[in-house]
Amino acid sequence: SALKKEGTDQISKFSIRNILVTFQFLISSVLIAGTIVILTQINFMTKQDIGINVTNKIAIDIPNYIGDNDKYWQLLKHYKQDLLKLNGVESVAISSEVPGDEVRWTGGCRPVPTKEGSNNSVTISKLSLDKDYLTMYENKFLIGRNFEKLSDTIYTIINKTAMLSMGFKSPQEAINKNIR
Repeated sequence: SALKKEGTDQISKFSIRNILVTFQFLISSVLIAGTIVILTQINFMTKQDIGINVTNKIAIDIPNYIGDNDKYWQLLKHYKQDLLKLNGVESVAISSEVPGDEVRWTGGCRPVPTKEGSNNSVTISKLSLDKDYLTMYENKFLIGRNFEKLSDTIYTIINKTAMLSMGFKSPQEAINKNIR
């Protein structure tokens, strides 16, 4: 009866009924606006170019190995050759992380030699991968090339964010530089 104003002749501007209706309207408006914002964000994320082609790809997360690193990579190469023998498998690549997962391997990185008086060391996320990874996922390079087996030297490919963080002004400046 209080909500229906039964038993009272006075009509108050701030009745409980008006307050509750207004509150309900505000909550509904906030929920609708929140839903629109979330849908916009999801559409933005799903339409973004992630820099790799994941269409028709299957990622297999294999157990990590603690021990002889060379032996582990030899086992992975044999596993890769076995997978390539399967019908319908066109390419296989090996990496330390599955694309889209959090990269848990981080470390300091800096150009060598560093400019006098500067410390360009930055913490970056690192992936260990074979030469087929970037080709299979159709990665785009600003400059440079994919990995080649030229010697026992460890080669590094950096992204634009790492390049800028280490103080390089352009991809041309970063190419063929030693990074520690």
